[in-house]
Amino acid sequence: MRSLSPIPAVLLAFAATLATAQEPSLEARVAELRSRVVVVNFWAVWCEPCKREMPMLARLSSEYAPREVTFIGASIDDPEEVDKARAFARKTRVEYPLVFGATTDQMIAFRLGDAVPVTILLDRAGTPRFRMVGEIQEAQLRERLDWLLGSQSGDAPQELTLPDGMSVDHFKDDHEAGESEEHKHEEEQAAKEGGSAVPG
Repeated sequence: MRSLSPIPAVLLAFAATLATAQEPSLEARVAELRSRVVVVNFWAVWCEPCKREMPMLARLSSEYAPREVTFIGASIDDPEEVDKARAFARKTRVEYPLVFGATTDQMIAFRLGDAVPVTILLDRAGTPRFRMVGEIQEAQLRERLDWLLGSQSGDAPQELTLPDGMSVDHFKDDHEAGESEEHKHEEEQAAKEGGSAVPG
């Protein structure tokens, strides 16, 4: 299987701006987990598909933890929504690490587009191996985790999974690099206002 490029260097630039005294940044969390398989799920509390998949992610996180797999929930919520996001995670019994202050720029750096939910699976070396766009199907996530944890001698699962009705060409042409109409509109507005419209 042709693996994706190592974690983009641009992500390292976010560490200084996202880190707080209380919480490590996404980059710091991932760096701590070398030698483990890591599942980074980008989500937001206003995103219904994100909320639907979280109980399943919480369950699989507990199941796969003994096999050296760590899940991370990377929230792109605005600061004023963080308390609400934390409350939802507690209610859903999410016990895997959560990182607040993640951004769509980080998602785009992973070639995930700019809409949540999206998920990246990193191998034990920290290399991105699988991208899952949209609400995760449990069987597809299990298949990829089991392949990463196994001998990897058989055919690898498809590197990119997409929602039903979306083609690979459409995703690559219109979404992969954050080029959705919504993102373009945000960038145009930011240019007019002299600031960034990207969350975070």
